[in-house]
Amino acid sequence: MFRTASRQVVPVTRLFCLSSTLKGESRAVSDLLFSLPTYTGSAQQKHNSSPHHKKRDKNRQRNGNGDRNNRKLVFRWNSGTEKQKTAANSVLEEILAANPKGNIKAINPETNKLAETNIRLFLKGIDLEKNGIAMVSIDTDEQRDVRLPIIKEIPTRQALKNYSDKLSKIKEEELIQLGVNIKKVGRRSADSKTDSSWKSIKVSWQISDYDLKKQKTSEITSNLEKGFKVSLFINEKDSSNLAPIDAEELEAMKEVSIPKKELKRREEVIEKLQEIVTEYSSQITQEGLINQRIIMKITPNLVNNKLGVDKRALKEQKKLERQEKLQRRLEKKRSSMNP
Repeated sequence: MFRTASRQVVPVTRLFCLSSTLKGESRAVSDLLFSLPTYTGSAQQKHNSSPHHKKRDKNRQRNGNGDRNNRKLVFRWNSGTEKQKTAANSVLEEILAANPKGNIKAINPETNKLAETNIRLFLKGIDLEKNGIAMVSIDTDEQRDVRLPIIKEIPTRQALKNYSDKLSKIKEEELIQLGVNIKKVGRRSADSKTDSSWKSIKVSWQISDYDLKKQKTSEITSNLEKGFKVSLFINEKDSSNLAPIDAEELEAMKEVSIPKKELKRREEVIEKLQEIVTEYSSQITQEGLINQRIIMKITPNLVNNKLGVDKRALKEQKKLERQEKLQRRLEKKRSSMNP
């Protein structure tokens, strides 16, 4: 994209491949940089042994013409603190690991639906002092054999929390590899906790568009708005299987085949569910296969979570007030009966 060493900041706009309308905004990303690959080990020594290679590489670095296929995308942010930038770059690494070309899906503000775009265009509309980014899920297109990360903007506070949780998980895994018992040092893994904040919701592959749009949408979003985490169990209509999917079951799923018409319908159900939950979620994980059953786990935004906590606290407070009022009535009645 940038062939010379000079840099230029131009007012561009968030661009989606399905939209031709441009809107003027102030940008937070100054430019897209390329960092050339590094050589290590014996390959480095062999490479340096030839004067011809040294001269060629020197010219490449001066002219900016290296191996384009091995270049690494790097963004230079001109907003946000160092920690906010680090958190954003951490998500960017995950995105490029899933799709090296940087092709993604994001909410198109004009249609309020998921649309394909590129991460380079998407990031040019982010102000890290206000918002961060999150990869909430990955959409697998089996026909094109590509994986498209689903990206959304989230509040900076949520982005920093996600990054902190990620670092904690990495540290915990390192301690486990070193043979440290996490429970003995006063820490418990996420899987070992009994979390009552999860809500389980069943969704049938055979669900009608009307029921999905009305009933299920209301049920899912209301729980997320209250701050609950939601597990969507997507399966056959008559199935009541709410068990986690283990490696053995996942392997067995690969042997199951379904008609193309049914596969297309299931892809539509998954896509609509992702559109429903994206606005209210900070993270979405998905396990299982579309030809059998899928479990989608959704973590709500911190903003929604705070509202939910406040509502529950208010409800609890009103309950206590009613109990106190009833107690006073009983005491008053007893005193009147025993003068």
